[in-house]
Amino acid sequence: MNFGAKFRHAFAVHGEKAEPTPEQSAAVDAFARWVARRGMTSPILLMLESSKPLNWTVAQGLHFADPVLGTVLRAMTAEQVRHLAAFLEHRGSIDFITARIEAIDAAQRAEPENKA
Repeated sequence: MNFGAKFRHAFAVHGEKAEPTPEQSAAVDAFARWVARRGMTSPILLMLESSKPLNWTVAQGLHFADPVLGTVLRAMTAEQVRHLAAFLEHRGSIDFITARIEAIDAAQRAEPENKA
């Protein structure tokens, strides 16, 4: 592989699909429920989409802050924060996370309609 091809691949942010483990999927769902319950879907989606090229760096920040985040978020255990951070290290993870947030938010918005 020549230098140009390596350079283009180093900054690629599209084309890969991340498949989470069951633990990572549970952590993503816990995070998505936390976001949807607080009505923060739009700001979080904007933040995730804008940080897509930096997902590995964001994952490292989560690894660094996981002892604090587990107690601050209270919706996620420290282990779930670690699983979420490990999943964020993979390209394509942002697309999976945003899809889950949107699906859980839509389901929570539809719940009052189903109860009526």
